[in-house]
Amino acid sequence: MLRSSGKIDLRKAYHIPADKLLVGVTVRAWLKGDAQAKYEQAVANALDAVVETSNAHVVFIPQVTAAKGDDDRVVSRRVCELMRHDKAATLIEDAPDHYRIKAMYDNLDVLLGTRFHSVIFSLTSFVPVLAIEYEHKTSGIMHDLLLDAWVLKFENVAAPQLTKLLQKLVGERTAYRERLRKRLPPYEQKAAQAADLLARAYFISASRARDSAAAKPWQRTANMAPENAED
Repeated sequence: MLRSSGKIDLRKAYHIPADKLLVGVTVRAWLKGDAQAKYEQAVANALDAVVETSNAHVVFIPQVTAAKGDDDRVVSRRVCELMRHDKAATLIEDAPDHYRIKAMYDNLDVLLGTRFHSVIFSLTSFVPVLAIEYEHKTSGIMHDLLLDAWVLKFENVAAPQLTKLLQKLVGERTAYRERLRKRLPPYEQKAAQAADLLARAYFISASRARDSAAAKPWQRTANMAPENAED
């Protein structure tokens, strides 16, 4: 499992007051035209509501920063511009590596996460997550942790529903975090055991393939021996 590299104090780095609820956000481009615009507006509305009701500060974290094409910073800017309370939001504009990003998630009170790995990184930091699913793998891990109620499908995100769930997440974050502390260690242990079994199976398979390849010249010699004897 990826661990953070050192510590990053988001509040200190971005001058966020200590009394603010720290809400992390990851967004991405996925749909086309009006469907993508609807998703971005729904996220902006939900963030505005949590700023108003929970004294929150929003941090847009770019999980993917490709030089060409897929760059979360582009979508983050658009969502931030749609917010009425954009002054209560911070856009991270550099391109942090995965270790720094993991350290950022360690700081959060909650995450509204679209990027799959942002969901994983936050959960393993015991940060409560409301996940927006664009591929089935997101609901898979949330289901494994009995967190099905905290998943919305990308194409079905609507502003009222998203706003309601994000506010519910904030209200239940302490209980959610405690559930993570109980459920995650056994889950991580099983995942590690599965990875170890796969590694062993690969090693055994590779060893047998090498042994078989090494034996073939001897097998060919043995097969030729009777013919040589007859000569």
